[in-house]
Amino acid sequence: MNATGNLNSSYDFFTIYTPINYSAYIAEAETPKVNITIIPAPSNRPPTAIAIGPSIGIATVPLQFDASQSYDPDNNNLTYYWLFGDDNNATTTKPIHTYSTQGIYIVNLTVTDTYNSSDYDNLTIDILPADTPQGKGITLTVNVTS
Repeated sequence: MNATGNLNSSYDFFTIYTPINYSAYIAEAETPKVNITIIPAPSNRPPTAIAIGPSIGIATVPLQFDASQSYDPDNNNLTYYWLFGDDNNATTTKPIHTYSTQGIYIVNLTVTDTYNSSDYDNLTIDILPADTPQGKGITLTVNVTS
């Protein structure tokens, strides 16, 4: 890439932000004093996905999941995409999901930042039959603190 342009004689420096190497040609300058600073484009670090949710549940009983502890080290905004393993999904930070049948499900959370970098985290949840008596040593409450 070649950069061309006019420099105002009242300035003795300019800054170019680019991740590409280039050559700059300056013609007809009154003084040879020209400072060129090349600063690479800021690098984007990927976010970290943190999926929180129960490890056991009962079919037909709503369960809460939480991605609020996921973060981006560059403080970029995040989007959230949950796959619950039963052909259902959600795009909120704290979705509530109800499984209709018993089984073992892999829950996947993908977080993506504004530069399209992403990370994922998985949970495994064992969903018991809908007729499982509650209160027999099964606790379905998840408390999340930040």
